[in-house]
Amino acid sequence: KLASGICPVPAALEAGVAVGLGTDGVKENNNLDIFEEMKFAALLQKIGSLDARVMPAEDVIRTATSIGARAIGMQDELGSLEAGKKADIVLLELNKPHMSPVLYGKYENIVPNIVYSASGADVHTVIVNGQTRVENHKLIDVDMKEMLDQYQKHTEALIERREPFVPDHVSIADVTV
Repeated sequence: KLASGICPVPAALEAGVAVGLGTDGVKENNNLDIFEEMKFAALLQKIGSLDARVMPAEDVIRTATSIGARAIGMQDELGSLEAGKKADIVLLELNKPHMSPVLYGKYENIVPNIVYSASGADVHTVIVNGQTRVENHKLIDVDMKEMLDQYQKHTEALIERREPFVPDHVSIADVTV
């Protein structure tokens, strides 16, 4: 919950460190929305440096895509749209009030709009490895109840395995799974 301070991401990127954004779980940042994570990451760097120019939206997008893929050693498989890589694509609805105006050319603002204004609710289509998984905002061929049941089961198993290693004075609820 940010009790460890602010990571100097711009300096790390400049030094060649592959910094990746992700959504590990709600215990870390209260949300699993990668768009919220991007916004938060950008704003946190600006607050930490007192410089509005730090961590431009384009850099933030890269930490969630190409640099993020490098951070987990998968840059040859994902992180960018290139021949030979997995075709993982997210299509957003831009024609919403909170994403407006959408400008092109000299004043293009699509990337900043995505970083600072988008949310998971704006995802229209998701294509994973070339297969459509979300269309018109709805999961395709997924039994949501079954998926959530499996998630619950696996999470409980992880907690059970970790519990012997958690000191008595620490609640298991405070330990990241």
